[in-house]
Amino acid sequence: MEAANSHNLRSTIRLSGKIAINYNTLCMLACILFFAQDAVRVIVGTALPIFGGDSLTWFMIFLMYCPLLLACAMSPAKAKPDVLRFLLLLAAVAAFFALTYLIHPEYASWFFEGSYKIGKWIFRPNQFLYAFLFISIVKKPEDQIKALKIIGYLLLAYYTYKLMRALSVGYWVTTTTAAGPQHTAYDLNFGYDCLFVFAIFCVCGFRERKLGYIVLAGVSVIEILLGGSRGPLIDIAALMVILYIKYRTSLNLGLRLIIVMFVLALAGVWLALGTNSLVIGLGNMLSGVIGASSRTVQTLLNGLSTASDSSGRERLYGIALDMIKNGFWGYGAYGDRYVIGNYFWVGYTHNLFLELLIDFGWIVGGVFCLLVVLRSFKMVFKCKSEEWSTVFLILFVPSLKLLLSGSFWFSEPFWAALAVTHMYLRTKRTEQLSGEAAEKKKHLKIVNKFNSI
Repeated sequence: MEAANSHNLRSTIRLSGKIAINYNTLCMLACILFFAQDAVRVIVGTALPIFGGDSLTWFMIFLMYCPLLLACAMSPAKAKPDVLRFLLLLAAVAAFFALTYLIHPEYASWFFEGSYKIGKWIFRPNQFLYAFLFISIVKKPEDQIKALKIIGYLLLAYYTYKLMRALSVGYWVTTTTAAGPQHTAYDLNFGYDCLFVFAIFCVCGFRERKLGYIVLAGVSVIEILLGGSRGPLIDIAALMVILYIKYRTSLNLGLRLIIVMFVLALAGVWLALGTNSLVIGLGNMLSGVIGASSRTVQTLLNGLSTASDSSGRERLYGIALDMIKNGFWGYGAYGDRYVIGNYFWVGYTHNLFLELLIDFGWIVGGVFCLLVVLRSFKMVFKCKSEEWSTVFLILFVPSLKLLLSGSFWFSEPFWAALAVTHMYLRTKRTEQLSGEAAEKKKHLKIVNKFNSI
């Protein structure tokens, strides 16, 4: 009896009789601190000015791992499978980079020097790969949704602060070239960052039929228009189409029309509406309403020639395709950097599928590409659990960035979506095995009863 009471005391601690500090809440807190670390960093940096630069970064790492370590100490058996699974992933990634370096020592400058060295961008414990760990330790999709909502509130407040600050000084400080930090009229990453917040509130708003979440999603769209590039607009349109398909039977005619008109408007802006005069006219209208500082508005004001500009992607993709044709077995980790870095300073292909094929080759990379497409389709449209599908969709939408920009090595939503897919398949497999065991037990019971007669 005393042992049971002691176990309960260790497993659950209550503060003021209301907040239960247990394994689940500690894991949720760790998840929130990881995904909202940019917002929390500003709060911590303001409250504790003694920290700055690298010291603040490592203090943030300490902060987000504290609840995780406490959860592991509280329930080692619960934490062990998820932690071991991530450590296997981390070991596999480390082995992939090590093998690549043995075969391609010329990659050393990309691995250990420059803007994207792997010690900082791949293996530092607060970086993108670790999203797999911090989402998977929250075992229930219902708890993941709760955590994502809190993350959405924190990030929305942070991005609003960031946008207001940029608008007040009249420029963004960004690093978009090898020349280093520059003053620009927009931030390429800002719109894609806001896309994560938009996905959280838009998906939850549709699922729960709450107008407040839809309003917050609308705020994110406005912030994307004001401070981001035009790329996220097509991802927003894609999400609206997905939600229309998923919930079409429960939507009234008015909502359907609103969604259709919204998607058409977004697609129209992205495709520049087809004529130069209309493009400039739309730019003037948006400039009068929301200002002329965003890249989307600037593109429209400049007319069709810049609205249809692909920022050199045709040349970039051409180089990537040539690499794939001549590299059946792949070029290894960061394989695109060594060649593409001679033409574009960031080095990566700005396309998930091209990057997978370059890094892993035709066979392994091709399998990965097929798995990404098939699993994404099944999780979005065929998943039997609405909760798991909701979490995946929230992470899937910001991952769409990888079709036009970025690298999968530097995408938190991508690694988190992989974790959610794995967790759902594992849960589904466990339920099937439990069902089969129960059916077998029932069958044996009937047989025994029959034999007794």
